[in-house]
Amino acid sequence: MTLTAQELQRIEQLEYQIQQIEGKVFKYQFQGSTGMVGSTTVQSGYLQSSNFVLSSSGWRLTAEGIIYATGAVISGAISASTIDIGGADATSFHVDIDGNMWLGAATFAAAPAKVSNAGAGTFSSISITGGSIAGTTTVG
Repeated sequence: MTLTAQELQRIEQLEYQIQQIEGKVFKYQFQGSTGMVGSTTVQSGYLQSSNFVLSSSGWRLTAEGIIYATGAVISGAISASTIDIGGADATSFHVDIDGNMWLGAATFAAAPAKVSNAGAGTFSSISITGGSIAGTTTVG
């Protein structure tokens, strides 16, 4: 007896429902390149929500470990080799793997505002109101 694709899919759905009822550890296997588990698409190379639209809605996790989402709430630490927010223009902010921080340019060298990992700061303009600066040397 040969089963149709629809019959095979229905059997898989029933097996999933049985696993839920018996309280077993969830393990979903499918043949082919795409499957659905609830509202999650399981496809060769990624998992994604059924409403995923890049930069608009839903989420996607790729096999390479890239997560696409429109928002996140994270409890705990975040570890990364770099941080780049806002692109590479005057509105951008960056931190590299060495701990150098800069904004307003794509590179540390070109940035109008930057602080090196040694604590040396460079700013195109600065205004300080109140407080004091120890060991102050003023030029110009």
